[in-house]
Amino acid sequence: MTIEEKIKIAEEQLEKALEQKKAAEVAAAKEEAHRITKRNSDAVKDVIEQSKMNLPIPQKRYLPGVHVPQSMPGSGGYVRPEDRVYPEHEQIREWMMDLVAGNIEVSEGHQHMREVLDDIISDLHTFRNALATPEQYHKKGLL
Repeated sequence: MTIEEKIKIAEEQLEKALEQKKAAEVAAAKEEAHRITKRNSDAVKDVIEQSKMNLPIPQKRYLPGVHVPQSMPGSGGYVRPEDRVYPEHEQIREWMMDLVAGNIEVSEGHQHMREVLDDIISDLHTFRNALATPEQYHKKGLL
């Protein structure tokens, strides 16, 4: 067998090994994504149920690294339009104020205010998407 043939066989074996490794990595990533999706889905369901029961926000509202109060709609991730919640006007106001204050409080001393602003905007966007739209409120006769 010539050197060229040996090199070609070695390259083919290497290519096959790399494909197998990539396939294993993709399978592991898909499994992890599925696990995270399931966890997030369960969290969203919990948030929706808590919101429907109109549970108060816990007194200890903020934990390090967590900007959204635990019982606030949207803190578990995406909420489908049909699962959006209908809190009262004042509850929304309180949650918004708590969210902004909590982001500032939690980040004090270790995060630039520009980064805090990004976190607040992101959290408010997520929160807004968990709430029913004005049209949905109107349709249910809640406006």
